[in-house]
Amino acid sequence: MIFKNIGKLLICIGIIFFNSFYTFSQSPEDYYIRGNDKLSSKDFIGAILEYDKAIELFPASALYYTNRGLAKYNLKNYYDAIKDYNKAIEFDDKFGYAYNNRGLAKIEILDYKGALIDFSKAIELDPSLEYAYNNRGYLKYKLNDYKGALEDINISIRKKNDNSYAFKNRALVYIKLNKISDACSDLKSAQNLGFTKRYGNEVDVLINKYCK
Repeated sequence: MIFKNIGKLLICIGIIFFNSFYTFSQSPEDYYIRGNDKLSSKDFIGAILEYDKAIELFPASALYYTNRGLAKYNLKNYYDAIKDYNKAIEFDDKFGYAYNNRGLAKIEILDYKGALIDFSKAIELDPSLEYAYNNRGYLKYKLNDYKGALEDINISIRKKNDNSYAFKNRALVYIKLNKISDACSDLKSAQNLGFTKRYGNEVDVLINKYCK
């Protein structure tokens, strides 16, 4: 009986030691990668928990804060997302991706001026960010600057011609300019590039409305 109890005690100690070792053997990058996997699978709460652990172990990573901000953005926690993007920029003020994402969150809280500044800063830091041009173009569309919107979205499409969202955004501008044929061409391109599967039925609704 004594030996059995000692054996159980040793097993329990072994389990505790293994769990502790496993926990402390995880690197910030391990948590970050798992966070990215959960972000990709739309498990945004799970992603935040993984990024929390990565940041706890390495709190000076602009990338960790930026991706946690993206998870919060997808949960519509826009103000918390902006706080994470602010922190990312504090650690790396040359990180165009963080400025772009902060701009998207600012659009959601109707801070259009701040969003425009952020998109422009992202482009200034990294002109290869085609999505920053697209996002700035969409913002200009919302501000009724259709000429500026077209210029930015055209640049975005020239840089990456398989972005269904850019074609959808340009179609919105063409509709405002009453260029329905051009709008329908872009809407069909967006549809063929998989917009509906990725983002929902907005393009399908627009096609039914304008392209019959």
